[in-house]
Amino acid sequence: MTASLPAETLPVFQMGVYPTPLQSMFVRDANLPALELLVKREDLCGVGFGGNKVRKLRLLVADALARGATVLLTCGGPQSNHCALTACAAALAGLKCELFFNTPNPHTDTGNQRIDRRMGATRTFLGAVTEPEIMAAMHARAAEWRQQGETPYLIPLGGSDALGVLGYVQAIRELKEQLAGQPAPPFMVVTSGSLGTVAGLILGTWVHGLDTHVDTFSVLWPQEKAQARLAALLEEVRAGFYPHVTPRANYTLSDAQLGGGYGVATAAGQAAAELAARQCGLMLEQTYTAKTFAGMLASWRAGRYRPGQRVLYWHTGGAGGYFA
Repeated sequence: MTASLPAETLPVFQMGVYPTPLQSMFVRDANLPALELLVKREDLCGVGFGGNKVRKLRLLVADALARGATVLLTCGGPQSNHCALTACAAALAGLKCELFFNTPNPHTDTGNQRIDRRMGATRTFLGAVTEPEIMAAMHARAAEWRQQGETPYLIPLGGSDALGVLGYVQAIRELKEQLAGQPAPPFMVVTSGSLGTVAGLILGTWVHGLDTHVDTFSVLWPQEKAQARLAALLEEVRAGFYPHVTPRANYTLSDAQLGGGYGVATAAGQAAAELAARQCGLMLEQTYTAKTFAGMLASWRAGRYRPGQRVLYWHTGGAGGYFA
């Protein structure tokens, strides 16, 4: 049955090294029994500095090529992992790339901006604009590309459309194969930005019958907005591709680690990054992975994860942002 599912039959642009590793680690605290982690190393997927966006882009770039695209257009924040990896994917596919940022021109390249430039992407800095405004700018620029004889392909914020979500339905199938018949960890923990990754993971647990609860921490939007967008995205993709799959209430979204907002470091995130480095050898950056690791640690210390339970942490990458 799995072989015929949409996520397994759609064309894929071959980039990256899969399956990504699944590693066992321990986090220790003097006052608590050790927390056993399984860490899904999306950061080691072999494209650029790695990260979760590559699974989405494998499907999106394949679709772009099938439609005869010659240039990829996408958008994000100034240290967007998605933008940096789209630039990498475009380079691998022989496509032009233009990136749109909701920030003024920083004039100094750090972190992912250095990757964007090195990969040859055109960068357009729009200042403090809303999501609809940045999409309008992309559509206007796409019209200009067409006038120049190019065929543009627009990718939404984070690559989080239906195709992007399906990339993470595939990831659950991969995880299930790696578990090789072992019970799934009772909890999985993953970041929530533009929501495509977490939507794919949740939907994947429904499609592939994985008995686990997904804890996700929003780093982009307040809880009410993120929850509403996640529910809508889940229903759109489920109804469109898996109408016979029954939804389950097996996820919890929290904005407890959002702090001052997207890209603003928190004390908890900084402490989590230090712990992850010193106890697990993991490099976490302050926009996504450190805040999510901090949320997982807070849940553990509050007693959400019982002694002896394993927790699966999805390391979504973003090493470029570490140097911002």
